[in-house]
This record gives sequence, C-alpha cells and structure tokens, in this order.
Amino acid sequence: MINKEEKARLKASFLRNLEFETSLHRNAHRKNLNWLQYRTGLKDIYLRLEIFQDQATLCFDFQHRNAEIRGLMFEQLSEMQNLLNSMSPQPWDREGEVPHPVTGLPIARISHTPQGLSIYNEADHPAIIRELTSFYRAFDKFWFDAKDVFTFLSK
Repeated sequence: MINKEEKARLKASFLRNLEFETSLHRNAHRKNLNWLQYRTGLKDIYLRLEIFQDQATLCFDFQHRNAEIRGLMFEQLSEMQNLLNSMSPQPWDREGEVPHPVTGLPIARISHTPQGLSIYNEADHPAIIRELTSFYRAFDKFWFDAKDVFTFLSK
C-alpha cells in the first residue's frame, strides 16, 4: 500500500515527466504548445488529461449544455472516428453520454487509458508517457483536419 505522500510525489513526477516529453513535440501547425492544457479553440469542447486512482486517461469531451447540440457533435465525431482511430496507435474508447466525473454534468466522451499500467509505479511512467504522447499527437493531427466541422456545428 502506498501512502498519501508517496502517491502525491509519484503523480507530480509523472505529470512533470509527461509535460517535459510532450514539450519536445510541435503541433500540426508546427508550433510549440502546452499539450497538457490543449486548447481546441471551441467553447465546450475539451481535450484533457484526467487522473483517477492510478490511471491517466486522455479524454475528448463535448460539454455543450444543450443535449441536442452535444448529441449532434458526438454523432459527427462518431462518423469521423475512423479517421481519428487511423491516426492513433490504438482505437479510442467510445463512452458516449456520461456524467462528468467531477461536476456530474452530462458530457459526450471518447477516451484512451493505457491499460495495465499505473502512475503509482515509476517503472510504468515511460510506457504511459510514450502512449499518451502518441495519442496527443494523433488527436492534434485529427483536430487540424476536423476542427472546421465542429466550428460549424457549434454555431
């Protein structure tokens, strides 16, 4: 059993290493960016890293308050998910309409969680970071092509 202080240290170490590793890569526009605070440029559409228990999950969320618009956006993403999956090392998990784990508000989500790896095991950090970095970069390539579609739908 890992105590609270050790968990906090391992989580901070993981995030620091992930931030460093992702900072070595430019986005699809060939610009540097803070991958951990990825900005989609559209209101109510987020790419975020969530850490719960010992898992790090990369989530692509539609949080529009209007259920019809949120559903329409998610339906469009479903039609484009083959493109996203073809750019990613593994398919994204389609969660659909779920309550946000923190706020409880309804969101539509796809996500990826590296399986069989724990952020509380320092030996797993390089593998988790490699996998998440490749998913961040795949998402960015996808978003470079797909953003205009979602811009139109969000109006």
